[in-house]
Amino acid sequence: MIAAPRALAQELVIGIGSAHVKASRLTEPERVVGITTVFSADGTYLLSDASREADYADYPRELLRSLTECIEDIKNRNAWQRGDGLRLIFHVFKPLKDVEAIAVKQLVERLTRDYASVEFAFVHVSNDHELVMFDRASTGIATHGGAVKGRFVPERGHAVAIGRREMLLAVGGPYDLKSATHAIPKPLLLKLHAESTFTDIEYLARQAYRFTSMSWRTMYPSRLPVTIQYSDLIAELLGQLRHVKNWNADAIVTRLRGSRWFL
Repeated sequence: MIAAPRALAQELVIGIGSAHVKASRLTEPERVVGITTVFSADGTYLLSDASREADYADYPRELLRSLTECIEDIKNRNAWQRGDGLRLIFHVFKPLKDVEAIAVKQLVERLTRDYASVEFAFVHVSNDHELVMFDRASTGIATHGGAVKGRFVPERGHAVAIGRREMLLAVGGPYDLKSATHAIPKPLLLKLHAESTFTDIEYLARQAYRFTSMSWRTMYPSRLPVTIQYSDLIAELLGQLRHVKNWNADAIVTRLRGSRWFL
């Protein structure tokens, strides 16, 4: 578990990921969208059965459908009360278009109109960029062979704001390098969408960083928050399973309900 402030009655972190799936080595890859993984602010995984695969072209419609089911499920499960303050933080694999962000806001506001306040944050979590981070105070770590690895490499968790709505976050430090010749780890780039009503980028960066240490697949921190990583796993597995003869996707929301089957 991770510590979470109690300023709000309810805070959810919602991850949306994707995967490229190939039916065989000779076929073109299909892009599949994984929707949706839902966590509480303390890192508790809430939903394992609301994610379904969708082709990239159907992404906006599937996003709204999935969010409706997720929020209704969690409202009932956690017995949300009138007057509760809500905060919904979305970790997305691609920058949301304005029309997508507005549609999500309108949907959630409609579903949560009985609550005191609803805040949104749409955070694009990306490792596909050309930026790097250096720390001139970092002297590196001596290896067994005498060479030094990680010189000028920032420690994990080091963050640098590059604007009011953008921040670079180091998710790999000197200890994560294999050798002195290993390339410098690429940081995550966090971008906050302009439609967000919750805009504390430092809070959002700290939260994203904590979620890189929450995976049940390994004892080691990962390079992506589990909000995105779990969604990517679901998208990839469901994308492959839909090519299996007689596969029934309803098994995910029936017999596998409540199971972290994708791990």
